Amino acid sequence: MMLWPLLRTHAAEGRMVFDAFGRVREIHTLGEIFQFIDVIQKKKIIPRDLIGLTHVPRRQRRRDSAVEDFAVLDLAVLGPSSPIEITFRGLALNRLAIQRHIWACLNEEPGEAEQQLGIWLRQGVVGLNARARAESGARLLELLRDDTPETTLARSVISEIEVSKSDIISGFRRMRELLKCPIVVALYIFRYMPDGRPISWPAGYREEVLAAAHQLDLPVFDPSPLVVQHGPSKVLASGFSHYRPDFLPVVGEALVNFAQLVCASARP
Repeated sequence: MMLWPLLRTHAAEGRMVFDAFGRVREIHTLGEIFQFIDVIQKKKIIPRDLIGLTHVPRRQRRRDSAVEDFAVLDLAVLGPSSPIEITFRGLALNRLAIQRHIWACLNEEPGEAEQQLGIWLRQGVVGLNARARAESGARLLELLRDDTPETTLARSVISEIEVSKSDIISGFRRMRELLKCPIVVALYIFRYMPDGRPISWPAGYREEVLAAAHQLDLPVFDPSPLVVQHGPSKVLASGFSHYRPDFLPVVGEALVNFAQLVCASARP
């Protein structure tokens, strides 16, 4: 939720570089973030047939050592939006990429296939419900009738993935050791109430991230007071889970200003 506001700020016009490490799509978990770092540092190579499920850039820029060891960074904004790690054959997979891939292979009209995929992903995978994952997964395997390479991969993902919960504080500590630069934790808000109160999903995740940041003395950027200040009905789209386009620069500039203050205070 924080990348799009940043891209729409004045700071993005020449003063911030977003693609020094290659363009990356949405990644949600600490496991995905560490995997991306491993790829940048040439410690891991993602097989070509699986890279689309990871959201790691297909094309990597040529980089010097200052980029690979992150010496070019003044500050990092860390905003994991999910504690649920999805692992497949040693890779951290992205849940949106999994959903798109399986749905494309189902080749079904909305109905049972859509329902079973939703149960499998929301309850079984994200909800860490092994029974729901097994039962809905078995039905999805029956609905995957083609024998294309894409469908074979979809079957393998459904049958083989492992899910677990992130250790947030250990992940933050490891990130601080890897980057060796100031880190700002940007809180992820799953959805807002009409009065602007933030809703966490899974329940308690926002509080867990906040507690880990405080334990490690990491500065925290919380966008919810800004939403309350400007009025939830004016700045949030229907469903109260996304910002309206004209509010994106407001949130982005607030985060940039916060980050600049952290950078200034960290200088000797």
